[in-house]
Amino acid sequence: MRTREFPVLGPEDDRFVDALAVGLGRVEARVLAYLALRTEDELGPASRLAVRVGTDLGRTRTGEALSTLEDAGLVRSTPIERDTSGRPRKGWEATAEQADLTAAVRRRHAERLVDRAWAVTNSVAGPGLMDSDADPAAISFDEFEGACRLVLNWTPNGFHGPLFLAAERDFYADIDLTVRSARGSGQALQRVESGAADVGVVGSAVACQALAAGRPIAPVALLYQRAMTVLYTVRSVFGAELTSVEQLRGRTVAMPPGAETALLACLFLSQAGVLDDVDVMEAGGEERDELLDGEADVVTGMAADPPALAAEGYTVDSILVSEQFPVPGPALVVHADALADPPAALGGFLNGTMRGVVAATHDREAAAAAVAARSDDGVAAERRRLDVALDGFAQSDAVRAHGWGWQSTDDWQRLRMALEQTGSLSGTAT
Repeated sequence: MRTREFPVLGPEDDRFVDALAVGLGRVEARVLAYLALRTEDELGPASRLAVRVGTDLGRTRTGEALSTLEDAGLVRSTPIERDTSGRPRKGWEATAEQADLTAAVRRRHAERLVDRAWAVTNSVAGPGLMDSDADPAAISFDEFEGACRLVLNWTPNGFHGPLFLAAERDFYADIDLTVRSARGSGQALQRVESGAADVGVVGSAVACQALAAGRPIAPVALLYQRAMTVLYTVRSVFGAELTSVEQLRGRTVAMPPGAETALLACLFLSQAGVLDDVDVMEAGGEERDELLDGEADVVTGMAADPPALAAEGYTVDSILVSEQFPVPGPALVVHADALADPPAALGGFLNGTMRGVVAATHDREAAAAAVAARSDDGVAAERRRLDVALDGFAQSDAVRAHGWGWQSTDDWQRLRMALEQTGSLSGTAT
């Protein structure tokens, strides 16, 4: 009997796998990382069995991943000489070294994201928005250059950690990036639509309203996969533990008028059949102040707000809207014209953001510090927001299968249908 040994991926390889997964998906990233590391260690091409053992994947998933990677030009097949007589076996090897592979993966994914944006936009937009003569299959980012003006949906905070860490580490070095803030998703979207900004961080409900109205914008990627809107309260005000939306009947809920959080909260309450029994109050300032002053029983906010209050000693209960009704997270929105002829700077922005996502995932304290240098809060508060975003909203089946930013047309169509059913599709958010 003979014993064969195979090298296997270990925890020390996770960062390299993540750098590939951001633009490939988890399975393909493990296979490509394994083959690249074998090449680096001069171990030669790997048989299918070696890949299966080295990546801890099954036969079918290994075969599909090798086929995908070979079609993308990231791996190639080559004969492996047998140690016995007979025809050579088939093996695979990476086509480049680590740095070149990760760059190629990000470039390819940037092109795929723009291509995907066509499908999403056409599935939600009003008739005639997109130019039917354009060819999304022809998208190619041969180089990254030019200027890119990014507008945030609010002042810098931990949710924007990947963007600011990318800027701090010069991941946008190929483009001239400037960052400005807006007062809400609606204002950010208006700046993109008017040409005052090239990319905007915009809530999905606001973007969906705009698309349905035929406004010339397009979501090119999801910064996070799920909406972070919550309804929350403190036990001392509510008088009981909040566990069900049914408990909101007869209660006062404060929300900022026209904001993305208010739009999603009303959508959720309507879908749950309790909106008509809730006293909706316009928040005059910070929603938490309305809550703590006892003027409202429940308020809207973001998923990081309840942990922040809990850190101050309050007993906080919350309901996450996207757990009850699937809503895409905040999107990176561009002008519709950018899909027909994608500027090189857009590719550079997507490329740098992918690097920022990976870096922020592994170096969260550094990402929080990069935001805190530009915000009104300290590193600890921004780290708490970043942790909530990355741990609760960054992953999905779509990301694990396709990479960061991937969008589901089904999710966007469901959101459009829900907004239409509740009479919110034609609203205007601020």
